[in-house]
Amino acid sequence: MDNKKKNIIIAITIASILVVVGGIVCLRVFSGFDAEKYVSAVLDQNMKGKVKTVASMTKNLDEKEAKQQYEDLVSGFVTDMLARGLTLNEEQKEQCVKVAKKIFAGMKYEVQKSEKIGKDQYCVTVKYKKSDVVKKLQALAEQENVNINAKVENGEYRGTAEEITNQMQAEFAANLPKMMEEAYKTMEFGKTETMELTVKKGDNGLYKFDASEFIIKIMDLGEKQD
Repeated sequence: MDNKKKNIIIAITIASILVVVGGIVCLRVFSGFDAEKYVSAVLDQNMKGKVKTVASMTKNLDEKEAKQQYEDLVSGFVTDMLARGLTLNEEQKEQCVKVAKKIFAGMKYEVQKSEKIGKDQYCVTVKYKKSDVVKKLQALAEQENVNINAKVENGEYRGTAEEITNQMQAEFAANLPKMMEEAYKTMEFGKTETMELTVKKGDNGLYKFDASEFIIKIMDLGEKQD
């Protein structure tokens, strides 16, 4: 039997956030553009699943489509980052998505004001508090790896090296919803900070800003590299 230790990684990284969020949110808005309201509406759509305002402001997005974008974001957060490399059954995925929605909705932020800084370009100020939920989850995952590897050392898994690896991954997947719930319940927030988001109108007539920058900051994932 192969007793070599293996670690299952919670892969919440800036690169993976960019893949899931898609980086840029682009919307074609009705006349009388309000940058502050627009940013607030998009953040509330992404973080809380509130879609009425963002749908009411835009020509190219209705409530059903806006809700689907939110569902895809949360689902991608689970499958493309937290459970990357794992196979979740439907019940496990449903449980993880449910907790992920609570994590997203628990983020603390408030859109403050907007300032026009050029033709069809605005600077929107957002106050927020960093959450340590990702760090808490990664610490729980590390401990889970220790526990699983101890079982490997004790011969509690049986079969070939591949079969043992599959058993390890299955146990990690089964415990992932509980780890997420624990990280959510124990997450703490830092001091109030300020970020400035640039909203501008492109040649295609769509207003856009980098929503991934907000998620990277509020979940304390480090600095985005240009």
